[in-house]
Amino acid sequence: MARLSDLSAEIAQVAAGLAPSLVRVDARGGRPATGIIWADNLVLTADHVIEADDNIVVTGAPTTVKASLLGRDRTTDLALLRTEGLRGAPAPRGRSADLRTGHIVLALGGT
Repeated sequence: MARLSDLSAEIAQVAAGLAPSLVRVDARGGRPATGIIWADNLVLTADHVIEADDNIVVTGAPTTVKASLLGRDRTTDLALLRTEGLRGAPAPRGRSADLRTGHIVLALGGT
């Protein structure tokens, strides 16, 4: 069995690899939240971050762009935003069918 420090190093490597896909979402006039680039010009974030479909701004190095609400699901607390001109790589995704009970799943956020 691998040592805990080895697992920690692998998790840090995964987080560093996903960092370019993380963006800042400003939508409430208060504290910003994190979103993830899901596909070209599409950002997935938490629904509770979005109060209305106006004044949504997404920042991903090195760009800041306006966004609009494309869809939301309050039961899963997810919102999908459409942007224009956002630079960044969409996050790679695995298949949920490959997950089993006991697998480690990471939730990443930025500040």
